[in-house]
Amino acid sequence: LEFRRVLFRSVFEVTQEQYALVMNAYPSKLKGPKNPVTNVSWDEAQEFCRRLSANPIERAAKRVYRLPTEAEWEYACRGGTTAEFSFGEDQSQLVEYGWFKDNANSRPFPVVQRKPNPWGLHDMHGNVAEWCQDLLGDYTSTDENDPTGSAIGTKHVTRGGSYLDAASNCRSTSRGGSSSETREANLGFRVVMVVNRGSNAAK
Repeated sequence: LEFRRVLFRSVFEVTQEQYALVMNAYPSKLKGPKNPVTNVSWDEAQEFCRRLSANPIERAAKRVYRLPTEAEWEYACRGGTTAEFSFGEDQSQLVEYGWFKDNANSRPFPVVQRKPNPWGLHDMHGNVAEWCQDLLGDYTSTDENDPTGSAIGTKHVTRGGSYLDAASNCRSTSRGGSSSETREANLGFRVVMVVNRGSNAAK
């Protein structure tokens, strides 16, 4: 995969206090200001990005926010690795990097409690699953620049697994999908900030 945009990725999932600052809403059923925001639909995550981008400070700095595409999400999750997890193939190490079925006691945890991936991103494996921009569909069979997902479908991609999932569902490649109006206690999101550099930019 090849990306011609510079993407500044959230180091962690959008928290409840961050969501409240932008949306003046507290949708999560399992409360905690530093916990990932949950019970947010795909449409509401999109509205969060729109409002954050429209903030006068962000507009003045020409910062634009959106959900990551599925390809961007996996690229970030892997952090330059090619193994099943960003830390390697040993599934038993997941307890050090993420909250999942075996160590979370059926609840989310504050962000940045587990080890980051090689690029310094936290909670890519577990804690809460994350909305992506794309519709859920088959992968393309050819390499693309700045790839996006399916043009048709009834569900949007979710990635990363959650505190309710087995380790195998928290792998870098594990995929899920939900309809855009879905609100779940184990589903949140993170954002990317996009800087366009043009087609001749260094890769």
